[in-house]
Amino acid sequence: MGRTKKKILTALLAAAVLLAACESAPPAQGEDEYPVYTDYQDVPGVTADEIAAIESLREQTDAFVYGMNLTTESFYGETGEIMGYAKWFCAWLTELFGIPFEPAIYEWGDLIDGLESGEIDFTGELTATAERRETYFMTDAIAERSVKYMQVAGSEALSEITGKRPLRYAFLTGTTTADAVLGQSQDAVESFFIEDYDTAYAMLKSGEIDAFFDEDIAEAAFDVYGDVVAENFFPLVYGPVSLTAQDPSRKPVISVVQKILQNGGAHHLTELYNLGQREA
Repeated sequence: MGRTKKKILTALLAAAVLLAACESAPPAQGEDEYPVYTDYQDVPGVTADEIAAIESLREQTDAFVYGMNLTTESFYGETGEIMGYAKWFCAWLTELFGIPFEPAIYEWGDLIDGLESGEIDFTGELTATAERRETYFMTDAIAERSVKYMQVAGSEALSEITGKRPLRYAFLTGTTTADAVLGQSQDAVESFFIEDYDTAYAMLKSGEIDAFFDEDIAEAAFDVYGDVVAENFFPLVYGPVSLTAQDPSRKPVISVVQKILQNGGAHHLTELYNLGQREA
């Protein structure tokens, strides 16, 4: 199967998983109709305090930065604009709150630092865990991703290496991917934790690692090298990602989006995800 077809298949699987996760949300209008929220004040359950806080943000904020990694969900178009799901998601958030949400691409380490410093207001790159919720404000899933591993084309198969020595796997520092993969692996593994994709590629080329693991959308970040192949990790592992903020003043935005997800709005996000994947 060609790389483009594989990307499309993976994207459709991810969209299907996200849609399935939302099937329990009750239709708000008709049996097969789900709401498309375009004004946050129309969202069921929004409080007067949340409205006041968001109106204050509208007065004080020129734009929010929505930080993402370089992936099939957020990538540069021919004229330099950011394309993919991130673009469509930000356009919807902009309409919803009346505040511009501007997508921007960062390396993983810079993304985490930017959330802490306030340079980045929101991201859609983090999977919610109990530990992370102690630091971040996070919604339920806004997208669902599968795990893949990257190797340099022509590299020795992982199944052949296992009989000789422990496998050498690399992961981005602080991601949940490592726990997901290592928890499923039946092989002896030596783990490495890195900060960016350039380092991953250099380690793959040098033979320092046998494979780099990340969510499927990261495959696009390696297209520039021309000699990296990606394969699904089995058993299949899916990871939901949340709309996330660290600044407490952004909490009302997280709360409103969470209420949208609980009231049928996730179906619209699936439509936006599909629009973005057609651009990938």
